[in-house]
Amino acid sequence: MNRNFKLLGVALLSLSLQFCTSDDNDRDDITPPAPEVEKGFFVLNEGNIGANNASLTYLDENFEPSHFFYKSLTGNDLGDTGQSLAKNDDHIYIIMNHSSNVEVLHFDDDAEGDTQHINFTHQASITENILNPRYIAFENNKGYITNWGDPTNPDDDFVAVIDLNTHAVLSTISVAEGPETILSEDGKIFVAHQGGYGYGNTISVIDTDTDTVVGTIAVGDVPSAMVEENDKLYVLCSGKAAWTGDETMAGLYKINVDTYEVEAQKDFAEGEHPRFLEEESDKLYYTLNGSVYETIQTDFTTATPIIDFATDGVMSIYGFALEEDQIFITDAKDYISLGELFIYNLDGSLKQTVETQLLPNSVLDLD
Repeated sequence: MNRNFKLLGVALLSLSLQFCTSDDNDRDDITPPAPEVEKGFFVLNEGNIGANNASLTYLDENFEPSHFFYKSLTGNDLGDTGQSLAKNDDHIYIIMNHSSNVEVLHFDDDAEGDTQHINFTHQASITENILNPRYIAFENNKGYITNWGDPTNPDDDFVAVIDLNTHAVLSTISVAEGPETILSEDGKIFVAHQGGYGYGNTISVIDTDTDTVVGTIAVGDVPSAMVEENDKLYVLCSGKAAWTGDETMAGLYKINVDTYEVEAQKDFAEGEHPRFLEEESDKLYYTLNGSVYETIQTDFTTATPIIDFATDGVMSIYGFALEEDQIFITDAKDYISLGELFIYNLDGSLKQTVETQLLPNSVLDLD
């Protein structure tokens, strides 16, 4: 599912409701033709675990949605439980968790006057040596995919290394339990160990020349998000929630990507458990208690709330992205109804809302 510290509750809810139908969900049976794509965004709709109803929505620059883009393009379903989206050069990678596949789309620009069309084709399905994949990063002409393996086995987690030309898996790298978000910087791969079914508190460092783990960075419990800027790695650790029976403090860490030293740390108050993290123009943005907070990278000890979701009708924050100077919040609602995308300006003003499909969790800028 989308975030592991809510995985058990969400998975049980999804399993109990996956066979429910509604008038809204009947729309899944209708496959429109693939739209003409210019600029815009993709929204990945996770769908219910075990129901094979994940989907991809295309939004044009005016945020007009075209649902079921992948099926319209290929004639096939995406798979079971869409986890994440990523772009590298002229390829889009769609990570499917429960069905253990990665779908690869190739695109090229076709300029006609002032209009620039984007043509998509399906290029590959990666299924071998992939098991419960989560996120992908790119470095040294290779892709690095975090995998939980068997979620009940804490010792089989790995990072799959793929050749970006052939999309074959070159090797796998054994790592600690629960590898989740991943990013690349200057020949290195940083892997946050959120913990899978457990609770992690480390960042693994992989050298992309040797594809081996060369370092481990200790952080707080449940590192749930990372960003990099100016050779600094910012890691948001959500901490263990109260319902675990072993609540721990959340923290935000600033780490030197060369020395792996923690240069600064912000401890959140007891009972506070922030989640998502994004960066833009020397500022950091994270979500906490139904709000988006803004802080500066050079001194993040204080932060200012800029968005209060309660006033806008957001029920369940399921995804968070910052693209084109806009904040995107995905809302999973009650996990069986169609979701909603909330688009904000950086000053916190609500710009637009868009109905999505089931459990939207990721937004990707196509520009």
